Amino acid sequence: MTARLPLRAVAVAAAVGLAALAGGCGEDGDSAGTASTTIPAGAAALLPPIDGSQPLPPDDVAALRRLYDPALATMGLRLTRAQLIDLSKGSYTPSPTGTHLAMYVEPVGEYTDEQYVQGFWDLAALITPDVFARWSELQSYDICQEPMPSVNDDPEPFPITQVNITREAAAAIDWQHGSLTDLVRAARTDSDVKLVVSRAIRQSPAYKAAIEATEPATATTSTVTTP
Repeated sequence: MTARLPLRAVAVAAAVGLAALAGGCGEDGDSAGTASTTIPAGAAALLPPIDGSQPLPPDDVAALRRLYDPALATMGLRLTRAQLIDLSKGSYTPSPTGTHLAMYVEPVGEYTDEQYVQGFWDLAALITPDVFARWSELQSYDICQEPMPSVNDDPEPFPITQVNITREAAAAIDWQHGSLTDLVRAARTDSDVKLVVSRAIRQSPAYKAAIEATEPATATTSTVTTP
């Protein structure tokens, strides 16, 4: 997993839509789907109450770490980077008033391919409904699982998985009772849901089993592929 794109290139690829079909960051593969959600017990309870006083997230990774790291820790993850992005002119421009939030997490210890596959859904199910409920003017966001530091300690490694989704698309997914299969189906039918998956994850037994649970593609979805 040494191949990577810089922070800006990863977000542009997922948000603006470079690449081919289906829903993965492998080459041409679909994206994952496993059984029902297994968000660790108590993770959601560790998220602070939503007061609605701020329309946009703080453009401050330290503040976002204080907000999300306690819940992420139950999943063996921590927030590494986060930034508000302005996509209004079709470009990827960091801005404190941007309405797209880019988030990146990494494992705090050893992490298997199967954990990455399961974390693809679990992480999205934990964070996605929260960011859109917490910040009323946030229009889209993406969240990446990065490699273990022992595998790739680059400052901006290519993600193992990424979910990029708009507010409207997120509202159509049952985050409490759904599964990664639902996320994959959404990516296949809604261009506002984009998934990135590394080749190693696409080749894992858990990922392959997940793909078999999905229905045939009915729409084109933008993806990014790792070499």
